[in-house]
Amino acid sequence: MGMALDFAALLREARDARRAGAVSAVEALASAPARAPPTQMPLQLDWTPSTARRRSMRSVEPVHPLLPSVRLVREWIDEREQDDLLSCIDRTGSWQSLRGRRVQCLGGQPGKQREPLPRWAISLLNLVSERCDGEAFNHVLVNEYLPGNGIEPHRDGPLYQPLVLILSLGSECSFSFYSNDLIRREIFTLRLPPRSLLLFSDEAYESCLHGCTLEDSAETRRVSLTIRRVLSFGEHEHD
Repeated sequence: MGMALDFAALLREARDARRAGAVSAVEALASAPARAPPTQMPLQLDWTPSTARRRSMRSVEPVHPLLPSVRLVREWIDEREQDDLLSCIDRTGSWQSLRGRRVQCLGGQPGKQREPLPRWAISLLNLVSERCDGEAFNHVLVNEYLPGNGIEPHRDGPLYQPLVLILSLGSECSFSFYSNDLIRREIFTLRLPPRSLLLFSDEAYESCLHGCTLEDSAETRRVSLTIRRVLSFGEHEHD
């Protein structure tokens, strides 16, 4: 007759095998390389301006009779709005180094492919458009200046509509207009305080140079938002 099966022994062997397999699986998990965290999408923060009434930029008095298109509104945004904008810029943007300062080019490179604007920038452009009689803007250049930094006199060029607005955040700076010749004679200089909005167009944009300086004594950085309309992002795009 055949040998009788020891069912108790077989059960013990099966139980021991399951235990050994469980231990091996745990050891394998422990020794496996850690998985890379999932790629995170860029933060999409929005900026909500207050309900305070703001004057139309066209109704603001000129800063200087030599260049009547230059207009300045002090305290165009309040401190809370300024802090929220700086938070949006630092948390959602990608800084690039350019000639001693850091920049963010929002909306795409002029003459190249258009890029989507972050939500906070769309909210800002909508507000600026309302205060500029419906003028449409599609580009924001963010510049960061540390104490002692600035930008040399220059022109923005023909890739943009000849109308520019500059929103100043952080420290104030000196902003100057110059003649567009070898002498570069200073026409006049004005102070841009924090939270102010500067507008210029016409001769000040097309025929003059402009530049700014942040003094060494400045206590904090200055962040400026240069708001413009790019006329063409590429030869196949129409706007």
